[in-house]
Amino acid sequence: MPRHGRIQIRKVFEMLDECAAGYTVIETRHHWRIHYRKQTSWLPKGEHSRQGALRAEIDLGKVKSIGRRFDILDCAKRTLAQLR
Repeated sequence: MPRHGRIQIRKVFEMLDECAAGYTVIETRHHWRIHYRKQTSWLPKGEHSRQGALRAEIDLGKVKSIGRRFDILDCAKRTLAQLR
């Protein structure tokens, strides 16, 4: 059964630091574009405030999608308890 919920964007970036070393991020007005091993995905900024962007929450489904696309889902599940 799929897990539903939300997670802080800050924790997603911490997971990427551990599981996708060497990724790059390009910040745009409404989202972050993430590049890793010739693959690209994006994270919405959520609340469009300057101060709260990393505290905003996104759906776990988006995090799982990034994990599958970058082939780091196993590491992501070990790093983020919400994905288990």
